[in-house]
Amino acid sequence: MMASVQNKRLSIRTLLQVPVKIMHPVLGDVVVHTADISDGGLYFVCQNANQFNLQEEFKVQVMAFGEGDAPLVKMSVVRIENQGVGLKFM
Repeated sequence: MMASVQNKRLSIRTLLQVPVKIMHPVLGDVVVHTADISDGGLYFVCQNANQFNLQEEFKVQVMAFGEGDAPLVKMSVVRIENQGVGLKFM
């Protein structure tokens, strides 16, 4: 699928609300919930999105699969909005 000028997404988003643990170097481990996920990344809901910085990198683990079962995935911040943060898989 080609990305339009207004929509830079290369992958289709799937609405999916699951808990994910962010392992942030300053904030520590923070559990948030996704709003959607795609082959390229995810978007999580966060009331304090301004705590994150564009291009910041950290590890994320999906918690819906049970404690310790899901792999740790390195992600980077690509979008910050009032109600959430967009991450891309590295």
